[in-house]
Amino acid sequence: MEGEAEGSLCITDSVPKPNCTLYNNHEHFIQTYFSTYKGKYFTGDECKQNSDSYYWIIGRIDDILNVSGHRLGTAELESALVSHPSVSEAAIIRYPHSN
Repeated sequence: MEGEAEGSLCITDSVPKPNCTLYNNHEHFIQTYFSTYKGKYFTGDECKQNSDSYYWIIGRIDDILNVSGHRLGTAELESALVSHPSVSEAAIIRYPHSN
């Protein structure tokens, strides 16, 4: 990829060694990490690539919130909150609402 991009983080060169299978459930391992993008290891993370080709992990795909069309990772929001000197801990959770 060239330039800025956003999407799922996948690994094509090699599989991380600690992640060779799931104990007593190899089929689930294959379904979870190798069926989403054929031939690639799907990490479950969403990331951005900036114009200098640096990658920024936004967060887990299952922890991404759509706020007014902006995709925000819960970890990203929590980090912003705890950067304030009056905040020691933060947790972002989903709360469904009607439009």
